[in-house]
Amino acid sequence: MLITWRAEQRRRRLASASPFEDRGFVFADEEGKPLSPDSLSRGFKVMAREAGLPAIRLAE
Repeated sequence: MLITWRAEQRRRRLASASPFEDRGFVFADEEGKPLSPDSLSRGFKVMAREAGLPAIRLAE
C-alpha cells in the first residue's frame, strides 16, 4: 500500500508546476512539506462524515 502511495506521490509531483522538495514524508503537501496535524484531522473528519461514520479523535 505504501509503495503504491509513493508512486502516486511521484506521479503528482511530476504533473505539478509547484516546486517539490522530497523530504521522505509519507503524507506531504504539494511542496513536500509535512501536513499539519490540524489539516490531517479536518480531512479525516470530512471523509468519516461522507462515509457515514461517527466522529472520533485521531489522537489524544
